[in-house]
Amino acid sequence: MVLFQFITPIIFAFFIIYLAIKALDKINRVKNFGLKKQARVINIREELSPQMDDHFENSPTYYFTVSFKDRNGRIFEQEIEFGIHKKPNRHPPFSIGIIYYIDENKKIEIILENNKRTKLEFYSLLSVGILILSFVAYNYNDQIDLIIDILINIFT
Repeated sequence: MVLFQFITPIIFAFFIIYLAIKALDKINRVKNFGLKKQARVINIREELSPQMDDHFENSPTYYFTVSFKDRNGRIFEQEIEFGIHKKPNRHPPFSIGIIYYIDENKKIEIILENNKRTKLEFYSLLSVGILILSFVAYNYNDQIDLIIDILINIFT
């Protein structure tokens, strides 16, 4: 039972850290190597997230589908992966600033130009994962030796 209480939070913490680092890496790659462009929002999709807001209701996330031309004149139409939590005041179509990046596999990644909250959310997620790992390391310092002994017995 102690083994389960020890390993489960560690796996969960590493999973949270992995998700945060993967998203932050994508955001930084697009910001560093991408191109700024004005895009036209053609659709807004609303999705209720499992997170609760201040009024204990499910908070909606809004995802923009944008259309724009790249430097070669090709027209792209794609939904932005990272949504926003504040309901837009305008109805489509309207213009917004984006940063897009096309990798060597011709996969396009798009982020909003002025969305600092998304980056802050993933830094918070990274902090939670590190906090969980710190808590486990502080409270179960003798259990690490037990885990190592079990792993040695399994693999020998």
